[in-house]
Amino acid sequence: MTFKASQNKLIHIITFYTLALLITGFITFGTIGHIKLRHFIYNFIIFIVFSYFNKINKYLYIPLLIIVTFYFPIGIDYGIPNSHLISSLLYTNVDEAIGFMNNIPLYYFLLSIITIFLIILNYRFLYKTNYRINKKLLYLLLIALLSTMIIDKATRARFFNSYYPFGFYYSTYSNFKLAQKEYEDSLNFKSEWQIKKINDTGYNNFVLVIGESLRKDYLSAYGYPIKTSPFLNNINGTFLDGLIAPSYTTAASLSRMLTLNNSIENIEIRINYKENIIDLANIAGFETFWLSNQGRYGSSINWSPPASVIGKRSKYTYFLQTHESNSNRIRDHRLLEPFKNVLNNNGNKKKFIILHLMGSHLPACDRVDNIESFFKGHPNGIQYECYLQSVNETDKLLKSLYTELKLKETKSGEKFTLMFFSDHGQGQDNERLRHNGHVKQGYEVPFVIINSDDTMHKMIKAQHSGINMVSILANWLGVETYNIPNKYNIFSEESDSNITVLGNTSNLSKIVKFKDLKDDKVINPLQ
Repeated sequence: MTFKASQNKLIHIITFYTLALLITGFITFGTIGHIKLRHFIYNFIIFIVFSYFNKINKYLYIPLLIIVTFYFPIGIDYGIPNSHLISSLLYTNVDEAIGFMNNIPLYYFLLSIITIFLIILNYRFLYKTNYRINKKLLYLLLIALLSTMIIDKATRARFFNSYYPFGFYYSTYSNFKLAQKEYEDSLNFKSEWQIKKINDTGYNNFVLVIGESLRKDYLSAYGYPIKTSPFLNNINGTFLDGLIAPSYTTAASLSRMLTLNNSIENIEIRINYKENIIDLANIAGFETFWLSNQGRYGSSINWSPPASVIGKRSKYTYFLQTHESNSNRIRDHRLLEPFKNVLNNNGNKKKFIILHLMGSHLPACDRVDNIESFFKGHPNGIQYECYLQSVNETDKLLKSLYTELKLKETKSGEKFTLMFFSDHGQGQDNERLRHNGHVKQGYEVPFVIINSDDTMHKMIKAQHSGINMVSILANWLGVETYNIPNKYNIFSEESDSNITVLGNTSNLSKIVKFKDLKDDKVINPLQ
């Protein structure tokens, strides 16, 4: 072999392996959000092996790999596809999807484009130079890959669930089937509630307000330095500083908060539609009302979000996005009129009225008007300014609801109780906020009960799991059942032990310990 031929061979080797390392690194980062050595090594070996087989590489592996790169903008933030992510995508309507994409940094898309370019460049290099890796090295890599998979069950599972590109397709398909089965469960079910006793709580009107994407430490009622929640700051009521939502996404979290879950270890498997809070209230004799500013349907009419499935069990439903437009930019205050109607025009039966808000759903600037009217000059940019205003507008709506309930009490003597919590929190990421299963604040949400006869403002500092929400709601409504063996005291000053949540999609565990999550302390724009 001549010196020039040796030199060319060395250049070919360096070029090939440099491109392989770059492509593998980008693929690993783009699909799980960080570089994990184990994933990187296996993806690198798979890439090298397929590069040897020209036709298989050209017609199978490269096309599959390029398709995977289009997932990068989602994968960087949310990791490998799992059932909760697939469900969230299916239950999201077009406007929410557009808002979601607008909240993704431009460089995420740029990474996809660069990776595609490198994959094509690598293939063109192989085609033009006819470069092939050493056969002995190929056999060695194949033996290492196969023997590890045979010996290590965990590695075998990861190959089909996370290593790319084949794990991507397997994981997407299997989790879509799981989400499909979950949706089929929602189409035809019968209530399994068995009521033991109905207690007189002394209240006529029960109002539940469900916020959206609201982490508690952005409310001034929980210590935020800017007055984002002046109404909650001063109103008499009982506040919990420590409610932990079951998940960091709406579909996974709220579906578990509105249905009975006796075991946290099983909450990732099925939504227990047969024991939902609306059916319980109906059987207990309440007039039930579901007023929503969230979609009746998801990506199509065939996919209703779990909360809407449960809400439609109410005797009266009102979806703003169905009645007025298909846009999710309708403001929550438009729910006030239908609320006044059902409060004042539906007889003397006890009422259970649920309002499901868009709240602080991202991007927050789609939720608010006159951004400059509340807070201007946040160091992290306009998304944070909008988020602060969205918190303030939720507080204003709570004040308006309270005012209407007080007027009703004055006119008719009907006492009321109002409960407010959010479905999940948010994580902070430079100039944006986002769903984040890696941090505690992705789960920490406000919780307050305001009764018409409260005489003091009380804050209880203890951590309680939102997986017990149906037990909490049943107790609040005064309904005892055989399905719930023990009452759950949401205002106990003793924290729940070993709280677990549905989380962290970037690792393979579906259930994580809340205490093991990272802290994401609130950004104070005044410092």
